[in-house]
Amino acid sequence: MEITVKKGLLEEEKADVLIINEFQGVKKPGGATGSINAALDGLLVKVMEEEKFKGKLGETISIRTNEIIPAKRVVVVGLGKKEKFNLESVRQAAAASVNAGSKLEPKTIASILHGVGNNEFSAQDCAKAVAEGVHLGIYKFDKYKKSKTKDPESFVIVTNNATHARGAKKGIELGQLYAKAAIFAR
Repeated sequence: MEITVKKGLLEEEKADVLIINEFQGVKKPGGATGSINAALDGLLVKVMEEEKFKGKLGETISIRTNEIIPAKRVVVVGLGKKEKFNLESVRQAAAASVNAGSKLEPKTIASILHGVGNNEFSAQDCAKAVAEGVHLGIYKFDKYKKSKTKDPESFVIVTNNATHARGAKKGIELGQLYAKAAIFAR
């Protein structure tokens, strides 16, 4: 699967699955999650409350957008407690979200750059963790299976910050190398 970075607005991105995130215990989402919720007229928060989404690390929830935004579905992934958040949390969240999104059999997945909005980690480090998580999250040993599931064709990280986009490109390259090495070892 190809991972790329694109400058733009997430709520305008055309994709089969759109991945956003939320910390545990947050009642009113901000950032990209808040933007998507606003674009969906509050539907996101309503479904999260109805489904009792807590935001625990790796927890996911999927909703249909009913063509209100260009993406067909939105997957929200939990980042866990904010005070325990680190790059391993980014990696785990990316793996969980792409795994949940892949079950919907999408061709394209668009996501935010998990962790960079926290201002604790560089875009390069976050992109490295996301790329590792994405590749490790969709990895499955199916050499001896007759019917194999299709992986998504592309995974696009969407950001409206040009500096983050440049840093993310370097991080993706590193993350893909690390993931390929881990998969080869498995």
